[in-house]
Amino acid sequence: MVISFAGIALIAWGPPNIAMCLTAVLLLLLGYALDSADGQLARLLGTGGPAGEWLDHVVDALRLPAFHLGVAVGLYLRPEAQTWTVGLAAGFALLASTWFIGQLLAEKLGPSHIEAPGGNAPAWVSFLKQPYDVSTTFFTILFLPWLEVFLLVYGALFIFTFAVACVSLWRKHAWLAQSASALPQREA
Repeated sequence: MVISFAGIALIAWGPPNIAMCLTAVLLLLLGYALDSADGQLARLLGTGGPAGEWLDHVVDALRLPAFHLGVAVGLYLRPEAQTWTVGLAAGFALLASTWFIGQLLAEKLGPSHIEAPGGNAPAWVSFLKQPYDVSTTFFTILFLPWLEVFLLVYGALFIFTFAVACVSLWRKHAWLAQSASALPQREA
C-alpha cells in the first residue's frame, strides 16, 4: 500500500516529465505485484484468514479510486489542462469504486453452489480483459508528459472500461436475480 501511494503522490504532485512518470508506473506496478503476492503467499503458508482478506479488499477498494483522484489532482495543477479533464479522472474514480464493490458483493451474495458468470472462461479471455486491467490503467501515466495523447488514451480506456463494467454489472445482477428465484420459497 505504501509503495502504491508513493506512486500516486508522484502523479498528483510531481512534475509531469518522463522520469516522474516512469518512477510512478514502476512504484504502482510493484505495489500491485506485492498485493498479488501477499495473498498467494498467505494461502501457500496457510496463514491467510478473514482479517487478511478484509485488509486486502480494503486496500484494493482504496488504491484504484485513489489512483484516479491522484490523476485528477495532477491534471488540476497543470495550467494547460481544462476543467473537464479533472472531471474525467473523478468519473474514472467513481467507476472504479462502483465496479469493485459490485464485483465484491456479487461474490459474497451469490450462492456458492452456482458458478458466477465468467468464472470458468477460456485462457484467451484473459487477453481480452487486459485493456481494463489495473496494470494497463497504470501504464497510461507514461503518456502524461504529452497531455493530449494522455487524454486520448485515458479517455478511450475510460469509455472501454465503462462499457465492460456496465455489461459485467448487468450480468452479475441477472445472475443474482436468477439465483434468488432458484431458491425454495418460504411460507408466510
